[in-house]
Amino acid sequence: MQKFKSIDLECALKDSCSQNVFGSIKLLKVHENRAKKLAESLKLQVTLRKIPPVKSFEHSDGARFTLFTKTLWKGIYEDNTSGYTVLLVPSYFDFVKLKQYFKSRNAQVAMICEYTEKRECQRLRTCHENKECPVLMITERALVF
Repeated sequence: MQKFKSIDLECALKDSCSQNVFGSIKLLKVHENRAKKLAESLKLQVTLRKIPPVKSFEHSDGARFTLFTKTLWKGIYEDNTSGYTVLLVPSYFDFVKLKQYFKSRNAQVAMICEYTEKRECQRLRTCHENKECPVLMITERALVF
């Protein structure tokens, strides 16, 4: 699709695929390890953690939440000196669960989900970029819708 440019395709992409609150991006070519090189050049730290083994698939959500609250949260929020962390949450249910957890801890977190108004999304992102809110939590669906 990238090799064959046409006005029809450009219009279709513009009209149908640009409804995201974060805008749109069009990549001409994807290079291997480009994300890693970009993260290194911008001095970003990407942390991926593997959840411990669980008995069944049904227990994976609880194990992920426990791992986050017991081990990761202290390093992300309480011991954070950079003040610039983005949490990407896989589902709305996890979003609500974490929202309750943050409220119980009185944590200052900017929270964006797929149901957040566009104006509020922009305000929260600006708040996070200005380091007024040390953590931005966003659902995966909010990136799409």
